[in-house]
Amino acid sequence: MTWDWQSPKELKIMLKLKLLLVLIKRNWKIPVYLIMVFVAFKFYWNIKQDLKAAERREHNLKSEMIERFKKDSLAIVKKAEITDSLEGVILAQAEIKIKPDTIKIMTTGTKHGDWIDFEWEDNCFSSWGRFEDREPYRLEQFIYQKPFSLDIIITDLKPDIYGIVRPSNNCVNIESVNFQSAPDLKGACRDGFDKGEFFLGCGLTAISFILYNLLNKKARHF
Repeated sequence: MTWDWQSPKELKIMLKLKLLLVLIKRNWKIPVYLIMVFVAFKFYWNIKQDLKAAERREHNLKSEMIERFKKDSLAIVKKAEITDSLEGVILAQAEIKIKPDTIKIMTTGTKHGDWIDFEWEDNCFSSWGRFEDREPYRLEQFIYQKPFSLDIIITDLKPDIYGIVRPSNNCVNIESVNFQSAPDLKGACRDGFDKGEFFLGCGLTAISFILYNLLNKKARHF
């Protein structure tokens, strides 16, 4: 008969391996929870990086747009006044004053009896009418301003808010422009904790609480 003798060191290693297997079998959920935590954190991290990249692209696009309008001779670019009283009511408002232009008309007409008809126009105005060439020299005249439009843009470029006004042509004489904006337009509601960070923190806290209770229960069995 032969005896299979093992050294105390080998027995100690075998005992540790068996104990490890027992712990793995009894606590197999722990690695699963840890993997869940890692996957959740990785998912959140990727979203956070994508949001930061999107914010950088947005900032660059807004900077280029504002610089382009500053170089436009027709456009007016001004920083908006941040007004707390607008918060919760409206996001932004613009006050634009247009100064009427002086029209100088020099034209000739066509005589029809005692009346001379005339017609005149440029890029901004049209005028037509007739006048009597005898006393009391009665005059009938109509002046029409051709249509125009105003492009109004209000955008945030942290930490400021800009307002932009651009008329459709150079016939519009803008006397003054005033922009007012509520604080929440520039993202005051995003100050403090980000929503994603809040939900991630709640998730990690819940998983940590589950792991803590699970380990306490397992420790009581030993």
